[in-house]
Amino acid sequence: MPDGAVPTQVNVQVHSLLHTNLNTVDVAAAAGFYADVLDLLPGMKTARTAADGRALGVDGAPVTECWFLYDHRGPRTAPAVEVLEWEAPATTGAHPAEPHHIGISSLGYAVPSIDRVRAKAARHGRPWTELPAWPVRGSATAAGRTTDLDGVPIELTERAGDAPVFSHLRINVTDLDASVAWYERLGFTAKATARSAAAGDDVLSYASMVTEDDPSFSLELTQWEKPRGTGLASSPAYHRGLYRIALGVDDVNAAHETLAADAPLSPPEFVELPGTRLGGVTVLFMRDPDGAVVELVGRSRSHMRR
Repeated sequence: MPDGAVPTQVNVQVHSLLHTNLNTVDVAAAAGFYADVLDLLPGMKTARTAADGRALGVDGAPVTECWFLYDHRGPRTAPAVEVLEWEAPATTGAHPAEPHHIGISSLGYAVPSIDRVRAKAARHGRPWTELPAWPVRGSATAAGRTTDLDGVPIELTERAGDAPVFSHLRINVTDLDASVAWYERLGFTAKATARSAAAGDDVLSYASMVTEDDPSFSLELTQWEKPRGTGLASSPAYHRGLYRIALGVDDVNAAHETLAADAPLSPPEFVELPGTRLGGVTVLFMRDPDGAVVELVGRSRSHMRR
């Protein structure tokens, strides 16, 4: 390298969102709600049993049961909602009620008919908010917002198709530039950005982040300006609601080596998935600039069909 030249930074190459974790008080009831309202079905379930909780920052061997819920595209194609019921310790707390609360905020689905979803949500007694001009993928679009049985917001946009599709995940941040740079380090690209944009009575700055391998899904990083973002990312690992996201990488050990060059980082760990054919996966846990938990999972892109 010539004297004075700046070395090119090599980013980690995340290829997809594998799942987002949603802690529930009743895994069967949560799965039933998502099956009825959004046609999601379980593609994998773990046994209700004790497993080592150290990787998740939980002492001892917590007892949990987990169902991975997929839209009509199924496993290896669609990202999943990992609905996880904690028995010991029990799921605790409540998902933040404010849409501008910092951290992993909302699930996003594109559906053939918003009116149909509204009617189904009403049958479950869920609230509904109309969002006349809501930012998704850089465009202000008509949307609706409801909540699931655990109080997690679900953003619905309308798109031609035969069935609902997991389209985006909203993550509220305190410093958009810092968060964009952090997720770019993982291999995401900002495909659409806006500064101080009006969204009804709200004012937001946002960036829609996608991966090259799965441009159908986006992380919607959102900095609230009016009202201001509030609170902290959810904790502990068994806190009710959205807690972490899992991103697929070809080589989790190589990802650790790359990222550990920036700052000290705990090494990858093996996490058990009792009762499944996988048995477990090697993962690397870290936190984004606002403390939201991000999990890199060693799953090759050749395993995916996207």
